[in-house]
Amino acid sequence: MEKNYTTNFAHWTYKYRWVVLVLSIAAVMGVGQAASKLVFDTSYRIWFHDKDPNLIAYDIFEDTFGSDDSILIVFKDKQGIFTNKALETIKRLTDKLWKTTRVVRVDSLSNFQWTHGEEDDLLVEDLIPELPLSEEELSRKKAIALAEKMVSGLLLSKDATTTMIMAKLQIEEDPSNTHYKEVREIVEKMLAEEEAKTGYRLYIQGGPIIDTSIEIPS
Repeated sequence: MEKNYTTNFAHWTYKYRWVVLVLSIAAVMGVGQAASKLVFDTSYRIWFHDKDPNLIAYDIFEDTFGSDDSILIVFKDKQGIFTNKALETIKRLTDKLWKTTRVVRVDSLSNFQWTHGEEDDLLVEDLIPELPLSEEELSRKKAIALAEKMVSGLLLSKDATTTMIMAKLQIEEDPSNTHYKEVREIVEKMLAEEEAKTGYRLYIQGGPIIDTSIEIPS
């Protein structure tokens, strides 16, 4: 029975071979056209169900505090961040990040807006306006930073030996993460140059780094 079916199918295929050929080519072209529109979604969202409580909580967090489209750069100096070397590193990276494509905001110790009173005036200025600073001024700036709630424990560790620079990105929805990868390559090159210059070990993290890491072989 099976042999007869196979034989009949073979005869039918041969008899209508041109029809089969045309239909096969059309099918291959159709599949190829559809495949060209496929993209590899590396977003963390693909690992969660829409109603996952963790994802819902995260979405609420984003609605409240903003999205996680930020790149974080962290480094440590055992001698303390309030040295001219460390502060110059922060300032250089801050200035370079501001000039990086798709970066719309950079927060760091060097450009933190320090609000303080002077006689009858209320002044707002960069915490670290210019460098180098004297040892006395470095100590004063350190005390100011540790007393600021928006700095201590965020941009600066409580022991003042570790600092963070945050670069906020403005990127439209892009499942292929092309824009994330573009910015990541620029920033990683920037950090490599800074590491060679200063000897610091610079660490990079953030939503864009997590989303693009899945595509980078270990």
